Amino acid sequence: MAYYYYIGPWVWDTSEAEPFFRAPSGCIGLIDIREDASIGGNGFFAFHEPMADAAGYTAFGDGTKLNSYVMTAQERADWETLTGESVADGATLLDALWDLLPLVPTYNRDLELWIGGHSLVRTRKFTGLGDPKWPKIQAVLRRSYSEIRADADALKVAVDKLRVADIAAANARTEKNVLLRTAAKLSEKMTPREAQALMSKQAEEHPRKWLGAQVAKYQVDWKEIAPKELQDKEPKKPTTTLNESFTASDGDTLAGDNTWAEVAGDWDIVSNRARVGGTGTVAAGRLESDLSSDDHYCQVTVTALGSGASTVICGPCVRFKSDAQTFFFCAPYQETDTLRTNKRITGTTTLLGTPPSITISIPESYKLEVDGTTLRSYQAGTLRETITDPTSIPYTRVGIVGYTATGTAECDDLVAEDLVAATGKPWSRNMNYAFHRSIGLGVV
Repeated sequence: MAYYYYIGPWVWDTSEAEPFFRAPSGCIGLIDIREDASIGGNGFFAFHEPMADAAGYTAFGDGTKLNSYVMTAQERADWETLTGESVADGATLLDALWDLLPLVPTYNRDLELWIGGHSLVRTRKFTGLGDPKWPKIQAVLRRSYSEIRADADALKVAVDKLRVADIAAANARTEKNVLLRTAAKLSEKMTPREAQALMSKQAEEHPRKWLGAQVAKYQVDWKEIAPKELQDKEPKKPTTTLNESFTASDGDTLAGDNTWAEVAGDWDIVSNRARVGGTGTVAAGRLESDLSSDDHYCQVTVTALGSGASTVICGPCVRFKSDAQTFFFCAPYQETDTLRTNKRITGTTTLLGTPPSITISIPESYKLEVDGTTLRSYQAGTLRETITDPTSIPYTRVGIVGYTATGTAECDDLVAEDLVAATGKPWSRNMNYAFHRSIGLGVV
């Protein structure tokens, strides 16, 4: 089997109701190397045959698989021009790609690179502070923590400004202010003042739980992750599980066990299920509670998906940003009988991977797990696709996404959990000490 590789632009596809970025036709595997996935830019694309129309694309390789192909001097120069990263003499194409990507390890500390048509092309254990990847990982973690702290601090200020009388008067379903709506929902089980205090505490603790999840994952001292100016709050044990039954009276807004935000389009509650309320527009709903970590999964049971050739999708979202249409999602596509894994950055969708064909049998569960820079899509408990995507999306909320041209798109029974909680691994602020000794780095 021959393999040919190219760096070049993503294709802006307008053939469907909502345009999206995709790989060039015939591509068997891909890696997104854009810094901003909401706009055009380059990807790394693999093929079994040379591209029929390679205008605008730079070729690499001679048909040899990337792990065995040693790059020529011209290819090394082209690579540096296209990516800004130099390549050592004698390096393989896989070496160049591995060194280029800001890969983040899984919760089990495995650095992985998956490419469609190849499967797992390289993996190794993350080795701690001395790992060659650590400087890039540390930079990502510090940026992420700074953003999470800023968001949480702003949220706490906003929560503390709420008036108890306004909370008491708010409707948990129809109130437009999401903070008042959340407080009103909590007030069904406690006083308005207690609800406000709980929300304030949750806002203050969220960054600390996120930091705790990173300590458990990387087994380094937490001060290696938090920037110096943000080392005033120690990490806390990360434990979060979210469940949603959508049990609520029929209505034109998402509701159930939690507070929801309809970020795009329209969702309804019909017979204790979440249903896309309109046609021709992507509907995205975000559950307004945070998990502890950006390594997590979300699963929903899809209970209706139209029929025949109509474009109908419904599925779970992970790493959902708290104030934007930014998230990963997977969903069965009724029209093509495929399972697509996508990312949506500020409302612009990119199709990742090469969607596997599936037999859709509703009702059934669909699950998306995001673990470092690895994404795994499941249908009814069966792993269907594994993808590497190095886009930095450090967000900790989940949700649902749907679309219908005609027919019903509907789901039920959402469950989401941090991988640190799902694995049941022990956690301690000092767990890094034994780890550091075991790899010869000493105690930090």
